[in-house]
Amino acid sequence: MSHAEALRAILEVSDALAGELDFERALGLVADAALVVAGATHASVRLLAAEEGLLLASARAGEGANASPKAFRRGEGLMGWVVEHAQGLVVNDVTADPRFRVVTGQGFAIGSMVLEPLVVGGAVVGVLSASSPGLDSFQDERVLAFRLLARCTQFPLERARLQRLAVLDQLTMAFAPSTLEPKYVQSMLEARDRQHALSLLFFDLDRFKSVNDTFGHSAGDEALRRFSAEVRASTRKGDVFIRRGGEEFVLLLPDADDASAFAMAERIRERVAAVVVDVGGVAFRVTTSVGVATWDGVEGWQELERRADEAVYAAKARGRNCSVIAPRS
Repeated sequence: MSHAEALRAILEVSDALAGELDFERALGLVADAALVVAGATHASVRLLAAEEGLLLASARAGEGANASPKAFRRGEGLMGWVVEHAQGLVVNDVTADPRFRVVTGQGFAIGSMVLEPLVVGGAVVGVLSASSPGLDSFQDERVLAFRLLARCTQFPLERARLQRLAVLDQLTMAFAPSTLEPKYVQSMLEARDRQHALSLLFFDLDRFKSVNDTFGHSAGDEALRRFSAEVRASTRKGDVFIRRGGEEFVLLLPDADDASAFAMAERIRERVAAVVVDVGGVAFRVTTSVGVATWDGVEGWQELERRADEAVYAAKARGRNCSVIAPRS
């Protein structure tokens, strides 16, 4: 790509971000532009929810774009180093850099990388990265264009990040309870317009009161965070995860019938059951009972949720830590 073409790509994405864009669409445009500007085979943009490095949202472009992003912590790996130090990196050979961490199942090869922090008000709010399977893939002109892209997009992305955070439950990063009805209605309208199935998973953490009573509320909060992280790591693009209240959560699954929704419920349930929560040296596990209901295309959202909730009660009656499909209405 010529210098002029890189500048044109940066200008186009900057103009697009100046308008009112859907959050995920904005992220996708930046990832697409990063792929082009860097001349990479894979690019990603990640926005953080909090200083500890919790991933709020991400978008990918190029090879491996459909794979789920892997979690990272401050100071771990190249991404974590960029977050911790608020500095960009150009790594010509990742295998020679001790900070690099190999991730299984990522869907693309990495030989060299360029990474740039997205910094607003002195704080890192995200990371823009690009990679190539070859060595020494990112020379001066491409690196400068990549850094310019990061500078031009960090403020619009921060605006979008803050808008998203305003409707999230800050403990779990699920959508807040206040969004419950609008998200149901929106999902139902989209399912009807596209003539797609829509299913609901209703989660209730098992014996959660005893966690708070035995280990304290800080342990309960950590259990909720860990549960939420496992759910969010399992979701597809377009799935909607909402904290209903307390230890109850719902997950709306567009284009998912009974069978695929039940399979998703079981994957999440098994992942949650495998997690060991450790708070101050005290370790324990939590499990969840899951109700699965598929919308019949006619019933209201309250009826759909009621059927899923009744399936949760059936799961509890079966001994907890299981998933139950609700009968059709």
